[in-house]
Amino acid sequence: MMRVNIPVEDAVFYDPVFTAEDMNGMQALGLSVINGDEAKAALHPLPGPTILFMPHCDIELHQKVLESNWSFSGLRKLLMIGNPLEQYPLTTEKERLETVFSAVGAIAHCRHWDSRAIPDTLSDDKAFVALCVQYIRCDIDENEVSALFAKE
Repeated sequence: MMRVNIPVEDAVFYDPVFTAEDMNGMQALGLSVINGDEAKAALHPLPGPTILFMPHCDIELHQKVLESNWSFSGLRKLLMIGNPLEQYPLTTEKERLETVFSAVGAIAHCRHWDSRAIPDTLSDDKAFVALCVQYIRCDIDENEVSALFAKE
């Protein structure tokens, strides 16, 4: 099994199903936990390289995360594990994707956004079907994608 060496002080945990008891227990172990209101706002610019585990999250949460980090340097800090963003254009009205969910729409069509499928052998109940690791490629020049981040 692969190990990831992330210092505990750099990790923040949130899950909508965490109970008060879960959060208190994690805090007693010295882990940082954010509450539902903080997480629902999701307007957190990433301070450094960040792994977001977001299986089954809705388009609104993806939009907020992308919007909060909407720059080449911001997105380069992000490694997202979740359902592929390129599926949203298939299930969302074009007008809403271009207006309300513009960051998701732009990323879903960006040739520099890489999405690598994770084999669905992780779970017998298939709870994690269609998971992938997603990121903006770092082997490109910022000028190549500058139009993506231009403000209208």
